[in-house]
Amino acid sequence: MLAAAFAACWFIGNANYSDDIRALQSAPQQLLDDESRSRSILSRVDESKVVVVEGETEDEVLERLAVADSELRHSVARGELAGIVSLAPFIPSQSRQRANSDLVRRTLLPNFQVLEHGLDELGFHEESLKWLREDIEVNNVEPLTVSELLSNPISEPLRGLWLESAHSGISTVILLQGVSNARGLASSLEGIEGVRFIDRIDSLTGLMRALRSETMRLVGLAYLGVLSILMLRFGPRAGVRTILPALVSAGTTLAVLSAFGVPLSLFHVLGQLLVLGLAVDYGAFLAEDRASAETTFEALMLSAWVTVIAFGAMACSSAPPIRDLGASVSVGIILALALSPSAWRGQNE
Repeated sequence: MLAAAFAACWFIGNANYSDDIRALQSAPQQLLDDESRSRSILSRVDESKVVVVEGETEDEVLERLAVADSELRHSVARGELAGIVSLAPFIPSQSRQRANSDLVRRTLLPNFQVLEHGLDELGFHEESLKWLREDIEVNNVEPLTVSELLSNPISEPLRGLWLESAHSGISTVILLQGVSNARGLASSLEGIEGVRFIDRIDSLTGLMRALRSETMRLVGLAYLGVLSILMLRFGPRAGVRTILPALVSAGTTLAVLSAFGVPLSLFHVLGQLLVLGLAVDYGAFLAEDRASAETTFEALMLSAWVTVIAFGAMACSSAPPIRDLGASVSVGIILALALSPSAWRGQNE
């Protein structure tokens, strides 16, 4: 049993763990592949990947948006994504608008006669040209604000890109189309203040990975807690022997599943808590009953097979979380039942 425990530890340490949140979907893989291919053909927006631009003021957000927009267009040129949807082409920052206005005045006024001649050929009225010249000379037009842009009916498709909240501040999102190199995008935006590349699937996968690691730690602490109670009740040697079926069956279950190429998930680990609760009972009953161990073992066998049938049915489910939990518990209970006689102390102990 100790050899099995060491072998199980080695397998668990080298196991293939699957924390991808997409693995929890029960949709056929062919359907998922077809959906991904359709998105790439149509260059649709990828809802799982966005760029968020944040700032304390509206103008600060727009300035950072312009920098991020420019960097993303370089990524489009490099082939890292197909396109972007952003507010940057529709509304520059107020400082940029003022600079553009000054540039227009410095460029057009000295050559206004040429512009006037061209507009006259296009059919513009003389009075309209006069108003245009006056507007350029006076230059008292207030910069366009985001609220003014979004209040215009023409901006209706873009309104969802601007986020403003009293609690989270001001931010805007850039939608991405046809992302082919998410890591390259993230690294290109790292140095821009207030700009974050968010991959929701990757974030959820990281959360699942952290939950699995924390669950494995808590399961280990649960086994240690049960061991301490058993040692108080039966003594150190018998207490260890009582928990060994549960401990070895839990580790061996994960090792067996890994050896057969099953990627271990959070739900495989959670199943070992159920194995602990049931397998410890098997060992405790045999440790307590020194006279009629055969009768006790027959009762445990009946109880165990009922559990295996129930969780075995779950293992046939098409839902990955239920299937993982069912497989983990059913295999663990079979191993725990096979190892439970080692907890029997006999009449002379």
